[in-house]
Amino acid sequence: MSRANVEAFQRSIDAYNRGDVEALLSDLDAEIEWRPVLPVVLGGQTTVYRGHDGIREMLRDLDEIFDERRLAFSEVHDMGDRVVAVGRLSIRGRGSGLQSESPFGWLATFRKNGKVTRIETYLDATEALEIAGVGSQLSVEVRAMAEAVNAGDLEGFLARTAENVEFTSLVAEAEDRTFRGHAGVRDWWEKVLGAFQDPRWEVLDMREAGDRGVAKSRLTATLAGTEVVQTMWMAARLRDGKLGWWAFFRTEDEALKAAGLPE
Repeated sequence: MSRANVEAFQRSIDAYNRGDVEALLSDLDAEIEWRPVLPVVLGGQTTVYRGHDGIREMLRDLDEIFDERRLAFSEVHDMGDRVVAVGRLSIRGRGSGLQSESPFGWLATFRKNGKVTRIETYLDATEALEIAGVGSQLSVEVRAMAEAVNAGDLEGFLARTAENVEFTSLVAEAEDRTFRGHAGVRDWWEKVLGAFQDPRWEVLDMREAGDRGVAKSRLTATLAGTEVVQTMWMAARLRDGKLGWWAFFRTEDEALKAAGLPE
């Protein structure tokens, strides 16, 4: 049944993106409860929309504010009677034309009849994974680190790293340098990451064993007016529950060897 749930989730997202309300409702239980995060972000209160009429109302409300809203998920996890997915939300304000993009998490619960009975959404994608019980401590820390980069949140990034952290970079000017401690993090953030405009770091996949693992990721940014898209593999280890070491590699085999994991 769970594979059918994933397929229903994918149909729902496709229908949501193309604005096909009736197709979306066809996979939602008549007693559906949907807690959207966008109203809170816009200064409203947490609202739970119930039933098909409630979902129609929610979509009308969103369409009054946005003339474009699109979800794109990079990970979808089958959790039996639940599906959790993380990716990005793109929106454009109606009238203003202002566009923005942010991390996004989606948690859907299914009844035995294969219909979605509850949907919860999050702008903190890591929160969705934690609530669903997906991934280890390492996975949570790496994803939170990526979200801090995307948000330009240096303090949030530092909160995920050990005081005695050591790491290296793939950027040419810093490839032979090891950065150490929080002072090193700040130096890297300013001089290396700061060379890019609008960096966006996406974690595509994780392979883990205890306190170590490898994350396949993609960095998209602008450098000297040119868009740069770099797929890379990050080998990482925890120290006292925080990221204590990491290094980036151009191939998965190199990263697995550095992390001490079997190829």
